[in-house]
This record gives sequence, C-alpha cells and structure tokens, in this order.
Amino acid sequence: MMLKSLKKTAALALVLLLALCVCASAGIVAQKTSTLTGSGNVKQLTCDAVVSLDAGVYTYSYTLTYDLGPDAVHIYKVQNPNYSAYFDADNTPYDASKFDNPADGNSGWVAWLNGELIEGESRAFSYQSFYAPMEIDVYCYAVDGGSAAIGKTLGMGDMIPEPSSLMALVFGIVGTGSLIIRRRK
Repeated sequence: MMLKSLKKTAALALVLLLALCVCASAGIVAQKTSTLTGSGNVKQLTCDAVVSLDAGVYTYSYTLTYDLGPDAVHIYKVQNPNYSAYFDADNTPYDASKFDNPADGNSGWVAWLNGELIEGESRAFSYQSFYAPMEIDVYCYAVDGGSAAIGKTLGMGDMIPEPSSLMALVFGIVGTGSLIIRRRK
C-alpha cells in the first residue's frame, strides 16, 4: 500500500516538474535599460532591451529613445560578435522613412539603416533568433555621420540552449529522489 502511494507521489512530482519546465520556457528571460553616450552632436540615447522566449525562439526587442542631441540618428546597430543567425528583423510600425529592416542573416551586426530619429522621439526595433542572450553585454550603436552614441545592451550569444539538457536534469532529480526514498526503507 505504501509503495503504491509512493509511486503516485513520484509520478505527480514528475508531472509537476515537467509542467514547470514547459512554463519556464516561455516569457521574458532578460531585460536591460542602458544609456548610450555620444561624441559630436549625438549626445545621449536610452536603449530598453527585452529578450523573450516562446517555443524555442528568442525575440530581441529594443526601444531606442533619443534624449539629447541636435543631429538626427540615421543608423541603429546591435553588435553580433559571434555572427549568430537571426531573422524577422523589424521596426514596428514599419515605415520606410523610419529605418530599413536588415536582411535575415548572420553578419557581425544587426543594423537598421536610412531612418531618422530626432531628439524626443522613440523607435522600436526587434529581431528573432534561436540563440540565447549572452551573459555579458554587447555594444549598441546609434550613428549619424561622424557622431555616435555607444553603450551596452543585450545581444545574441553563441549557443543554442538544448532542451534535452533540461530534461536530463529533471530526470536526474527524479531518479535521485527515488534512490533516496528506497534507501530510507
């Protein structure tokens, strides 16, 4: 009787752990607000970065706000030091005069070009990738001619997380728990 109850408890614990793993794989995984400081006439911008995860795809979203400077910003770049693949780059709502979206790819930069952002305005930029955010920050550039504002933000890492590693951890915990219970008998 006790063994049957123990098996039911272990099965329930396994189901709960699996549900927790599935729930943990969706939602916001990282966010950072940073200040980009500049030289020349582009003095300061604020970059709000949010990285979310849904069905194994990371969405990197940036809201760039031009705080101080007389020159318009025409290019926004996020460094991609590992040349990680990205897709579905966007600036919403899309308007050709408000930055061209980069082509899907794996270059050293994710760059939105030929736009215009003036002091007091904000623009949203995003792209998707299978690569998780790096523990360390990457550089974020806003450039207008010879003026640039530079700071740090979140960017793609060099690894695709493995769901099988998470499952191995769950099964390891359940197996260790069952061994402990057997030894106590």
